[in-house]
Amino acid sequence: LSRAIGDSYMKQAPEFEGISYGGAEYASGFGVIAEPTIEIATLTDEDEWLVVTSDGLFANEERGGGGGVDNDAVAALASKASSPAELADALVAAAQQAGSTDDITVVCAKLN
Repeated sequence: LSRAIGDSYMKQAPEFEGISYGGAEYASGFGVIAEPTIEIATLTDEDEWLVVTSDGLFANEERGGGGGVDNDAVAALASKASSPAELADALVAAAQQAGSTDDITVVCAKLN
């Protein structure tokens, strides 16, 4: 996703998402950054799935991404899935059904 990398002030056109900077005015009110959100977690024998997603899977109404799923919905769908591909497809479909208008990328791995 080429538009996801870079500083919004470098994109001097209103069709790009970002914050106001210099002479550029952006309607969406948020910037695009290249820094990922990182969480370090210790996995246990009880953990069954690893799910890595873009923020489009989750509700982003405050920044224009629309609806999405929450962690409880991810867990519920994971408990019913029999394969990583099935879970990824179910998560994308659930986010779209909930109204997500952002890009939705999902990678799933079965841990046990």
